[in-house]
Amino acid sequence: MSIIRITGEEHITEIEKGWTVFTNEFEAYAGQFSHFTAKNGTVFGTPEKDKDEKLQYFKEGWWSSDAEGNNRITEAKVGETVYFNLEMQHVTEEKKIFIKLYDYDGANFFPDEIEIVRPNPDGTKSEITSVTLNGTRASLPLTLSQGIENFAQNEENDEIELYFENSYESDSLIKLPQAVENYLTVHTCDKKVVKSYKDIGYGRCEFYQFRYNDFMRRHKDCGHVPPNYYYGPMLKMNEATTKFFEIYALTKEMKEAVGMSTAQIKAETRNGVEAKPLLSHSYGFKYCVRFTHVLNPKLSPQGKKWLSKARHDLQKLMEVGLIDYKYEAVYDKIIKSMESTFNKNFESTELEKKEYENEPEKLEEIRTEKKVRYYKNIELINHRFQEFAFATHPDAYNPKAMSELPIKDLALVGLSPDFKEWMGDGAYGTWLQAAIVAANMDYDTLLFSNIEHYRQEENSILRDAWKVIKEAAEKIVNEVWNIVMQEDVTEFVNENSIKNGK
Repeated sequence: MSIIRITGEEHITEIEKGWTVFTNEFEAYAGQFSHFTAKNGTVFGTPEKDKDEKLQYFKEGWWSSDAEGNNRITEAKVGETVYFNLEMQHVTEEKKIFIKLYDYDGANFFPDEIEIVRPNPDGTKSEITSVTLNGTRASLPLTLSQGIENFAQNEENDEIELYFENSYESDSLIKLPQAVENYLTVHTCDKKVVKSYKDIGYGRCEFYQFRYNDFMRRHKDCGHVPPNYYYGPMLKMNEATTKFFEIYALTKEMKEAVGMSTAQIKAETRNGVEAKPLLSHSYGFKYCVRFTHVLNPKLSPQGKKWLSKARHDLQKLMEVGLIDYKYEAVYDKIIKSMESTFNKNFESTELEKKEYENEPEKLEEIRTEKKVRYYKNIELINHRFQEFAFATHPDAYNPKAMSELPIKDLALVGLSPDFKEWMGDGAYGTWLQAAIVAANMDYDTLLFSNIEHYRQEENSILRDAWKVIKEAAEKIVNEVWNIVMQEDVTEFVNENSIKNGK
């Protein structure tokens, strides 16, 4: 049946083919008249009942938490083992029933087919495409692994609704359970970050522990690990890694300035594997501790004030992206005419710009949509999170404010990161943020502010130069062994840490 509405002086609804209505009550309202007419008359009465297309072989299908199928369920969590049960009829011998698992995405979308695999003794995997009846019954165990979360399409609750499509002889592509409300709803992680540190107060190193703990709480049932930036990679704890952890888990300043010990680091279980965060390989927490307890006492009063605001803004901007999905970098270019770096993630394509060149509101809508796609679940994508976090650094450091600092402060800030940050994996991000800051500084202001600073009797450029030289020399001596060992340590951590999707 199709309905055509014709508008003009009159408002008429015309129906092609036929229109059948059966209801206990039927009410129609109009401002003046409501007409129901038909060429062959209007019939009132009891219509013929629809003919039931009964299945010949499939009697019922349902989910349960036990192999016998007694404890029926419609909900489960990632990591649990559930059972799909079939009850057949008119089948007198053992037969194979062909099956396919799907994730239901609503009536308006095509379902996603999910491959079911069984691990083999030789380490390979075999796809499961059928079950064999035991009499008239079949029960298929399924472990809801972490990979199933890739099918979660609903942005708000990240849920999956599972059903099977079954075929046997003349009964083809039969969806079971029959009712959508009996599909198995799989509750995945709470991926949306909503809990903010704002009310506690930005600028504290505990911020990174807070974000780490909040992640672990939201992902306690699904085995995900947080981005390394917060608290470091999650090192699997076993006989081979325990000694390594005791040696490398904490930096010198974490032990001496903060008073931390490895005994204080709580173990977490992910998919049956015990792991602990390697804080020395974090970024946010490690450098907050270093800047606060090592760098800050060496800075001028002006430098201390700058550092306090930088720590505050780093954490505030991180939550603008994590929670609000709105962060864009202010300082994003090295040369003004160059293409942007981080913000290119949100730019319209050339085709979109051409199509909507006269619709700025549409281009802004596209930009907003791209931000949501970029930031959604960003905690689960380590390299993307690192890119985002590094993009906030130039904005938080504020090149204009840095232009007013004494040269000694700038030199000490530059010497604070480990040498390894400037080489190997992640070095590009370190060099890029440094280049963006340098390119956006005001060098006239830097020159005149330093002339004024060193005019003051208590400030000596020679004394400050000696302090910087001494600091650099000590750093080289202290880190030369780390540079030699860097490749081996990095390889060990990569091989023995838990990663999302692995």
